Amino acid sequence: MPIRHWLRDEMYGWARDIVRDSQADHLVDLAAVSRMIDAHREGPIDHSRRIWTLLVFLIWHGIFVEDRIRPEIPEPAYPVML
Repeated sequence: MPIRHWLRDEMYGWARDIVRDSQADHLVDLAAVSRMIDAHREGPIDHSRRIWTLLVFLIWHGIFVEDRIRPEIPEPAYPVML
């Protein structure tokens, strides 16, 4: 997956929103994560693996610790019996 490119373009705003809305500032330096996202977008250094790892953690924290993020899980689709 081209995460490195997406974080510079299509997923940049989404990543910034995840960091901005997180309440995990006692565990992660959110300002530093924001700076890393900006540096990744602006510069030649690829921070995508670090950023992705932090985003996954912040989403997990938002779901299971903060109870702030509610994943939308669609109803399963079952095949039609003929």
